[in-house]
Amino acid sequence: MDQTEETRAVCLKWWDCMVSGDVAAMEALCADDFQSWSPGRGWIGKEATQQFTAWFRTLLVDGWFTFDDPIITVEGDRACVATRSHAPLKNGNTYRNSYHFLHQVRDGKLIKTWEYNDSLHVWGVLEKELTAKRAEAAAPE
Repeated sequence: MDQTEETRAVCLKWWDCMVSGDVAAMEALCADDFQSWSPGRGWIGKEATQQFTAWFRTLLVDGWFTFDDPIITVEGDRACVATRSHAPLKNGNTYRNSYHFLHQVRDGKLIKTWEYNDSLHVWGVLEKELTAKRAEAAAPE
């Protein structure tokens, strides 16, 4: 299997898991040195990504998003994905975001994911929750 085919297979499987909400299977497709990036959060490692995902799920009424069918373009070790999500939030707002993801694959595992989203929308519907999360992270132990 060449690199493009391997990347396509890994990303298609990861996105099947993402759409279905199978977070454990998504995490299993990530290398131990996996890193993710998104606006306002910057780069974080695999464990911090797992913790962030678990925290974010607590904000959702149904525990996961509904996604539009992702549009996936692959070349070599990289895959670009465009999609939209929808989820009712426990705070009464509705999360509707648009995304562009860039994934990088090595040895059959995701090693990096860049998530570009509408960060103004995120802040608009989750300002209270994000402010509390930042304060918690900044608090001395």
